[in-house]
Amino acid sequence: MSGSEVAVVIPVHNNGKTIGGILQQVLAEFPLVVCVDDGSTDESVAEIEKTSAGLIKIPTRHGYSSALQTGIEFALQNPRVRYLATVDERYDLRNLPEMLDKLKDDEDLDIVLGSRFARHPNERDLIMKAVTWFVNYRTKTKLTDLTRMRVFTREFGESLLSANLGADLEILEKIGANKWRYTESQL
Repeated sequence: MSGSEVAVVIPVHNNGKTIGGILQQVLAEFPLVVCVDDGSTDESVAEIEKTSAGLIKIPTRHGYSSALQTGIEFALQNPRVRYLATVDERYDLRNLPEMLDKLKDDEDLDIVLGSRFARHPNERDLIMKAVTWFVNYRTKTKLTDLTRMRVFTREFGESLLSANLGADLEILEKIGANKWRYTESQL
């Protein structure tokens, strides 16, 4: 998969200690990266500016979903972008190419969501099981985990622009309500 057809969107808020390493990993594989700084008060912006990643600065904090939507909107202005990815710094970013390959290889898929429990759903603790059950019930999905590691098609990204994303839950609700085709990939 050509890295130029993939845009990686990274919402940032006070991630100055970790964003440099994250960008180093992601940029090694994907040249189109846009960071949306959501009013950071630490060295996040300075760390991003040391790299070739694009940077959008939101001067005051509006939240993860607003930063995500801003990044997706910006990335979709590039007509070559066919796939988008969002990353979650808590998980191994080396999984991102595999997730993208899974999406590209199956034209019936619209989105691949990262999961720590895709292979072993019984390893979750009781609280995580309860939260996941509630989210699945509310969104009409059958997920094993809730992470922000996602890859999706341009069409799915465009559908998010018409939404007023207030939380990650709304992305999952959009999947269930609109019958977007999804799968999970082990993180």
